[in-house]
Amino acid sequence: IPLSAGEALRGLPLRPPAPRPDLRIQLGKPRSRSSVSLAPDLYTELQRLYRQAFHRLEAQERVEEAAFLLAEVLHANEEAVAFLERHGRLRLAAEMAEARDLPPGLVVRQWFLAGDRERARRIARRTGAFADAVTRLERSRQHEEARELRRLWAESLAGAGDYAAAVDVVWPVPDARDLALGWMDLAIEQGGPPAGRMLARKLAAVPEQFEKIRDKVLAILESWRAEGATTRLAFAEALLLGPATPEATTLARVAVRTIARDSGRLGARMPPARFRQLIAFAGDGALRADAPPLPAQEPWTARSEVWRVDVAAPDAGTMPAHDAAFLPNGLTAVALGEAGVRLVSRAGKTVAEIDQPAHRLVVSDHGDRLLALAHRGDAWRLARIDVPDRRGEIWCDARIDTFVPDYDGALWFVVSGPELLAAETAAKRLGGAWGVPDLPGTVLSLARSPSRCSLLLGGDEPQVWTYELPSLTLRRRDPVSLPPDWRLRAQHLAVSPHGGPVEQSIGFDADRKPVLRLQVHGRFDLEIPLPGEKWASEPAVTSSWIASAVHSAEGTRVYLTHVESARVRLEVTLGRTARVTLRLTQREVTLSDDRGRVLVLDLEYGLMRRDLRL
Repeated sequence: IPLSAGEALRGLPLRPPAPRPDLRIQLGKPRSRSSVSLAPDLYTELQRLYRQAFHRLEAQERVEEAAFLLAEVLHANEEAVAFLERHGRLRLAAEMAEARDLPPGLVVRQWFLAGDRERARRIARRTGAFADAVTRLERSRQHEEARELRRLWAESLAGAGDYAAAVDVVWPVPDARDLALGWMDLAIEQGGPPAGRMLARKLAAVPEQFEKIRDKVLAILESWRAEGATTRLAFAEALLLGPATPEATTLARVAVRTIARDSGRLGARMPPARFRQLIAFAGDGALRADAPPLPAQEPWTARSEVWRVDVAAPDAGTMPAHDAAFLPNGLTAVALGEAGVRLVSRAGKTVAEIDQPAHRLVVSDHGDRLLALAHRGDAWRLARIDVPDRRGEIWCDARIDTFVPDYDGALWFVVSGPELLAAETAAKRLGGAWGVPDLPGTVLSLARSPSRCSLLLGGDEPQVWTYELPSLTLRRRDPVSLPPDWRLRAQHLAVSPHGGPVEQSIGFDADRKPVLRLQVHGRFDLEIPLPGEKWASEPAVTSSWIASAVHSAEGTRVYLTHVESARVRLEVTLGRTARVTLRLTQREVTLSDDRGRVLVLDLEYGLMRRDLRL
């Protein structure tokens, strides 16, 4: 009679208990059975008897039968896995751990010990359980296995373009330092905050390369570009974590001046106490005496006036930009339709032309790889693009209904028919090991961030599903209150990566003047006055911003609404534009239109980063 994991079993059985034909472990999930009511004393006595039987079977070396008692009768699944491992039944232990839905870190550890390292890697990548599995191996003093799993973990991160994290993971393995140094260089080439952190780390790791590192650091610190402010700050912060070597203190003096300059221009981003630590780290008495306090500056979103950008109708390019993405290394990738993908520099010069047709772009979180999507009737032609190598290759053709415009470098969330799929971008065709095949409704909107993925499901009972990433764990299923006639309304429904539903529509106020209505569920309702009759396209949404494009015969206006303040903070007017593609992140909004304009606007500092014409 199986015992429950907690109190005595409750309920009445449908039939009397029957003897089992054998004591064989079932690797599938235990089937639900009717239960037998037991008095607490009898329940405790059965537990004692089963434990005695387990110890007798163990003494007789009847290992699998003893494990059967633990798993099938006492429901002590983790204890059963540890028992099988202790007696050398490694594969059976791994199979049981996976079949019984034990913690993913334990499942990965067991498959790794069983010798199936590829399966362990796939499960760890799908569930984000590398760190837990490494900790479990190290805690059980299986250090060689832990080092090998660290290598696999780092290779998985590097394969997704997260070279900085790969360095952090593999650094404790001494004989993998050369590999880590190579990844450092790739992270530096990517640009952005990881480049700053890796430069500081490389300075501590290989001080003999000081002259080469110094030249790269000075090029970053002496730049006045706002887009490099986060890289400069990341370098200064990482420098404090390393030893105060003569090389580090020399560059720290330059970093002090840079942080003070950036704070005066862009607002303080380093806490004052941390800035004083940086000054002390530099070890320069004169600098300590002369360094000014960091100025306080309110964020641009707190200004009373709206930031307005007007692009006149004659101010246009010669070829349409179907989509665009601003990359961490300062380049801008532009989709030119059948003409391919163009990489454009800060000055607007073409750096590379990649011969893969693209009407939409999907960008990895680290900006070193792209997916190019081209319309082919009811399907999409997909291509993979390696940005550092300036190289593209055909991937496959697939029918996709909805997709997110970014991915982690390995998994891309798409919807095809009733299925949500985490597509493995390294595979030969569109597919993956994880998906939800039968969604209970039509996906109206899909959004993703590095930590969350949410989808808005329409149907008789609209819902928002939110998954935690990278574990792919469903954390919430929230009902959504939509108007009964929402299917018939001229409106757009969207969702933020963290599950916040947004309704957008064109309507009229009390004076019959046209307005853009935004309803953020649970937060606010907003009416934005419009200058004349308009129609809107689908909004782009993050947890902090909503970008809405409203069209008319004269052109297009893009309104950027700050969710926290419930106010429009940016208005962009594009003369004679009929189609605009919006790409919205927490840091910038990128606009590309059918008249060859590409604009990148910084949402952290309130600055124009790019104003390109093709």
